Amino acid sequence: MVRLFGKDCFLAKVDLKHAFRLCPVHPNDWHLLGFKWRGKYYFDMCLPFGMRSSPFIFTCFADALLWILVNKFSIPSICHYLDDFLLAGHSLQDCLLKRDKVFLAFSLLGVPISEDKLEGPAQVLTFLGIEIDVQASTLRLPLPKLTELRGLVLLWSTRRKCIKRELLSLIGSLSFACRVIKPGRIFLRRLIDLAHSVRSLHHHIDISVSVREDLAMWSVFLQSWNGCSFFQQPTTSSFALNLFTDASKLGLGAFFHNQWISEPWPDDTVGINIALLELFSVFTAISTWSNQLQHRSICVFTDNEAIVTIWASGSSKDAVISALMRSMFFLCTRHNISISFKHVPGVDNVYADLLSRLQVDHFLSICPSAHPLPSPIPPAVWQCWKDLWSAS
Repeated sequence: MVRLFGKDCFLAKVDLKHAFRLCPVHPNDWHLLGFKWRGKYYFDMCLPFGMRSSPFIFTCFADALLWILVNKFSIPSICHYLDDFLLAGHSLQDCLLKRDKVFLAFSLLGVPISEDKLEGPAQVLTFLGIEIDVQASTLRLPLPKLTELRGLVLLWSTRRKCIKRELLSLIGSLSFACRVIKPGRIFLRRLIDLAHSVRSLHHHIDISVSVREDLAMWSVFLQSWNGCSFFQQPTTSSFALNLFTDASKLGLGAFFHNQWISEPWPDDTVGINIALLELFSVFTAISTWSNQLQHRSICVFTDNEAIVTIWASGSSKDAVISALMRSMFFLCTRHNISISFKHVPGVDNVYADLLSRLQVDHFLSICPSAHPLPSPIPPAVWQCWKDLWSAS
């Protein structure tokens, strides 16, 4: 919504007062929400805080309010999460007008507003704990939250045991950071799996080596990260971007808008997992054309199903692939690129296929619009290749 309105738009936030308590409970269910104290019975006649079903029920109510605002009061540029409503206007006056319409609608509907939590219209506004800067096109974690996260992960990096409740709390904190650090989600997978390994919240858990590696990655990253990321464009397929990569036992190939790479592997690849070579080809392409791909969310089509599984899980039994994934995470975060993979059998990948087999003359003959010379691969790419094998 903010991206569509551009850098001159203004934002406003409206909070509902009492939230869950706005939803009455049917009298037939009062007996389910009661307790006895000092000889008297007390019943919740409205949705209580802390009940598992309360957020879902209230969201249905808030969705209905949103529908009314959009369809009956002509406020299309508005969204909500639970009781927090965010709206955007093309200008200060437009945003004020829409906010006044929201006030009117809620007044007519008898829905109270929490006036002390109102924000905007403004071009820098905090929504759901994330600071949105319209003119800079950035999302930021507030500095106190970032400092807290750094200390938390540093503390966990030395732990060997925990209980499930503590681990879930850590996962919640890192999930919050992933609202800004999109690539970080892949490094939550093993923590989530570990939390699911026991049933009760008080059960003890041994923190595995692989999970400690992920925590170390988070620690290193958070110490150097400034808490900002730029708005990303909508997810685009690699086909739509005209980005293709491939790997063979001879070399790697990549093609992007008539730019191309065709490079032999620096070492013998006999016995090397083809999934690693395919993933390294993607890493090389992103490294080479990172300035043209930044601020994008890219879905890479591949005929290698193993890559899709590995990336989605955020882990691999292969230590070299795991190390490469960490390098890709830092690369993507540095350039605000979000990567996902989708398996497509028999992908039409002629250009990258020829380039990975080092058949440059054939490639140039069927793609006359291609640049006459390959794009230079950054030296850091081959340094990464060396580091992968030295660490294995």
